[in-house]
Formats: sequence, C-alpha cells, structure tokens
Amino acid sequence: HRDLHSFPTRRSSDLAFEALLKDTKHIKKTKNWLISEPKRFFHIVSTLGGVTAYKPHANYIFIELEQIPSATLCERLAAKGAAVKNCNKACGQDGQYIRISIKDKRSNDKFLDVFSRCLL
Repeated sequence: HRDLHSFPTRRSSDLAFEALLKDTKHIKKTKNWLISEPKRFFHIVSTLGGVTAYKPHANYIFIELEQIPSATLCERLAAKGAAVKNCNKACGQDGQYIRISIKDKRSNDKFLDVFSRCLL
C-alpha cells in the first residue's frame, strides 16, 4: 500500500487547490455569480409560457414542461447546438422535466434565446 501523497499528480492537485483557495478575487466573483445569475436566470425562465421553473439552489435549474414533450424539446435544442438534461421520469417524477445548467450571463442569454424559440 503506497502513500497517496507520494504520487506527483496528487501533489500538483493539492498545490492547485491551495492556490485556488488563496485567490480571494476569484472566490468573491464566484460567490457573487452564485447569488445573482441563478436568480436572474430563474426570473427570465419563469416569465416564459409553457414551463414551470423551480427555484435553483445550485448551478442548474429544474423545469417542468407544460406543452411539449421533453424528448422533443431536447431534440430541437440539440439541432440548434444547445443541450439540456432530459429528466423525464427521473427520480420517480411523472411529467416532462428537464434540467438546465446555469452558466455565465452571456452564455445564458444565448441559450435563453434558443430555448424560448424551441418552446414554440
């Protein structure tokens, strides 16, 4: 049995993690993003017709589709270069559910434009 700390990859990852923890500017920026962007994204999605958005508690949002099958929407989005997680029947849920990753504002705005057009 070898000590895991003796492996070079383990040591370099430790150093990278320690450097990240010292980057207070990045930590502050990430905290601000975690507070603001999911709220903004949720608000915009909530105004779209045909969906019920559930308040995000992480970097993704869970959505119930009211007028279109989740598989159909996933296909439409994929054809336009966007992807979501099809969660239909996931976790014992009945209905049409998808999960969308929340990214930076610019990426989210592009996605929301495509998403809203694919709902029609």
